[in-house]
Amino acid sequence: MNQYFNLKVARESARIVDIAFLLIHIVLFFYFKVFGVTPMAHLNVLSIALYTVCFFWLNTAKLNVLIYIAGVEIFIHTVCATICIGRLCGMQWILLFMPIEYFYMEYFSLQIRGKKAHATIISLIHLLAFVLLEIYMIDHDPLYSIPANVADVTRLVLICMILSLAIFLLRTLTKYAYLTEKKVREKTAVDSLTGFYNRFELMDELDARVQRDELRGAWAAMVDIDNFTQINEKFGRNIGDHVLMRVADVLRAQNRNVLCARWGGDKFLICGFDSKEEQEIIETMNQLRQRLNQITFDMVEGEIHINATIGLSFYQDGDSVRQWLGMVDKKLYAGKYNGKNCVVN
Repeated sequence: MNQYFNLKVARESARIVDIAFLLIHIVLFFYFKVFGVTPMAHLNVLSIALYTVCFFWLNTAKLNVLIYIAGVEIFIHTVCATICIGRLCGMQWILLFMPIEYFYMEYFSLQIRGKKAHATIISLIHLLAFVLLEIYMIDHDPLYSIPANVADVTRLVLICMILSLAIFLLRTLTKYAYLTEKKVREKTAVDSLTGFYNRFELMDELDARVQRDELRGAWAAMVDIDNFTQINEKFGRNIGDHVLMRVADVLRAQNRNVLCARWGGDKFLICGFDSKEEQEIIETMNQLRQRLNQITFDMVEGEIHINATIGLSFYQDGDSVRQWLGMVDKKLYAGKYNGKNCVVN
């Protein structure tokens, strides 16, 4: 179940909509009563009773059933009202609002129950009903006469109410869809073991900086733990994970204008944006390599000493992120080929 858009949220929003419908039908009862539209006044009494029951039923009943009941009531109410007082009052426009509610229902149905609510089919039925009502009322006079100025006000008020409910439902969907997407992105963007970005998230960040022309003077260093495969094979993956976390702690201690990512396996990428002199960055990477060399683990099988090879490259104007990082990778493997435990620029 979605931790944001859950059953509690669905019930609360359904309760708000139910109250809105209840108040609207109370107003419509007096409206039809005043203008002598007796059948619609009686129908509104039934609608008021229905939404009152639904309000107290929300805590125990299935929400999709309640929404279907409300949908049927509104469908019947809208069709009857349009036939009784005519198209100029705008009652038929409610049919075009209902698809928003149905797709809202389908969203929480998919999130909570994993089942569709057939919103598309029901919405098409409402659309067809709207078109048929419009066509029918062209050649048929309403059963009751409503003054033109009252019809204009009625239409305006209905449009405002419809848009208000639509804004509420769409705002709720947007809010919880955003929160859900944000949480999923955070989970996929961060490596759970080290807390660093993964390679794809860092690539997106670097691509964005290229677009903003913010990579001048930037540098990137690929850090690879030497002989990490042998550590895993001799001491087990659990110890290997502890090694990675200790290495991540050392990398995390770099200055604040640095981004770190776990590139995959025992590889880490460090990107700096402080525009220092190349020799200073090379010296900084050598100091980092020395700090990594100080990591040790005392094991029954023997002591683990960490060595690391670092490939370093500076961003050149006009290079793509992939070209730049490809050069970093080449420098790393040059260091691996030439004896490891070194910094290659």
